[in-house]
Amino acid sequence: MSQASGENCEATRVYHLLGGTAAFSRHGAGAAQPLERILYFTYSAGYRHDVIPLSKTILAQLGRRSGVFEVTATEDTSEFSSESLKRYAAIMFFTTGELPLSGAQKTALLNFVHAGGGFLGVHSATDTFYNWPEYLDLIGGYLMVTRGIRQRRSTWLILAIRW
Repeated sequence: MSQASGENCEATRVYHLLGGTAAFSRHGAGAAQPLERILYFTYSAGYRHDVIPLSKTILAQLGRRSGVFEVTATEDTSEFSSESLKRYAAIMFFTTGELPLSGAQKTALLNFVHAGGGFLGVHSATDTFYNWPEYLDLIGGYLMVTRGIRQRRSTWLILAIRW
């Protein structure tokens, strides 16, 4: 983009999905902007995926190298308060099972998303909160196990990060 063409030269954020990996970059001139913050929530109330520690490292590296976002990786449910969630642009779940969030914490999560905050459910996020109907609305489908075969009830890519 150029000013000569009348297009906005402010920093823009571009993202692409490459083989399931998000690649982010900033383009354009202008003053440095603060990094967006992503809350990466990896609590496992069910099956614990061995790849979670590596995923935290890779996501943090992706953010640092892109210069677009920084990651707070946690399993601390106290992050799910209306006040705490204001610090983040998006929440990313790599979770399983019935997470120990209170009613107020669930409401804070839904209010965050309804107010324009981003939500990204990764892999087993569809194996989470089977007993919370509003989460089904948010995630778009659940993992089902039939005769020992794991399958997705719905195939959705949920990428609602505001950039």
